[in-house]
Amino acid sequence: MQRLTSDESFDCDPFEDVSPQWSPDSELIAFTSVRSGYFDIWVVSAADPTDIRNVTRTPEDYEDQPSWSPDGTQIVFRSSVSGAYEFYSLPVPPPIGAPSPAQGRPPLRSPSPRRARASCPP
Repeated sequence: MQRLTSDESFDCDPFEDVSPQWSPDSELIAFTSVRSGYFDIWVVSAADPTDIRNVTRTPEDYEDQPSWSPDGTQIVFRSSVSGAYEFYSLPVPPPIGAPSPAQGRPPLRSPSPRRARASCPP
């Protein structure tokens, strides 16, 4: 058994890492955690637990229930960012220090997740 996350670095207070989901290629695990002080979606490398990335970074909003797109390039999750719980998707961030696919292009002013709204019956 290998421990992939640790809860000893957030001001000595334990935090929850919940809802793990393996990527389709089994290289990454998406999960929900409060390690940043609020509920965010994170990914960790199964081979290198030091490669841990915050996907959502949204203070004051609540994200949970991560899942993967079939090709493993997007993470779908539930968020309260609109004031109601809706589903969103974001690209999987590259490893820290890896060249970004957007390198060479001007940065986006406000990268916003794509929202997928479920329709309610009348």
